[in-house]
Amino acid sequence: MLCKLITKTDYPTISVKDNRKDVEVQLDSLHINAIPLLDGNKFLGVVSRNILQIRKEENLVDLLAGLAPEWVAEDDHVFRALRLMANQRAPIVAVHSKDGEYVGVVTVEDLIPAVATLLGMEDAPSGSITIEMDRNDYSFGELARLVETNDADIVQLNTYMEKETGLFVINMKISREDVSDVVATLQRYDYHIRYYFGQESYENELKSNYDALINYLNI
Repeated sequence: MLCKLITKTDYPTISVKDNRKDVEVQLDSLHINAIPLLDGNKFLGVVSRNILQIRKEENLVDLLAGLAPEWVAEDDHVFRALRLMANQRAPIVAVHSKDGEYVGVVTVEDLIPAVATLLGMEDAPSGSITIEMDRNDYSFGELARLVETNDADIVQLNTYMEKETGLFVINMKISREDVSDVVATLQRYDYHIRYYFGQESYENELKSNYDALINYLNI
């Protein structure tokens, strides 16, 4: 699932012509915790209540000085937005077009259901495995065969190219909760497992990020 599918293009913004008081009024009146700062259609960063508590600058550009604006592209996978949101403990992540122009935001309220759907949390018990590889090495037929040798089936599969690494990433949902046998089989065939979820009590990077968001919402 790509970020553009859950991007809010009508989310409120502020401009460099606004000041600190304008932001505080916007956040309070709209009952939100963060808002993107734009210079025309150029994204400069996100002003949050946390930043307002820590920094005292009146000028909004000065307020965000030294904070590199981080955002995702429309065609990035939602997992990238998840990692960025969890790392920043932010309720929104800005989204840009292929031309680098601001188009909207992904909110935590929209991201959580999207991730839950990808992980199969809404459906019958199942497991999820994420693999990374070179695009030329991808073979759905081989993956399906290896999964089936463990009395399981691939019930959902999503793929995307990761911009930062150039790797081809595959998210598989399989028809059993205990994924340990499937993971072991894939590793025997030299597949690199990035994440996996199932009945086992373990933690990995994606689950940590997801839990961080849940904890953030409960604060």
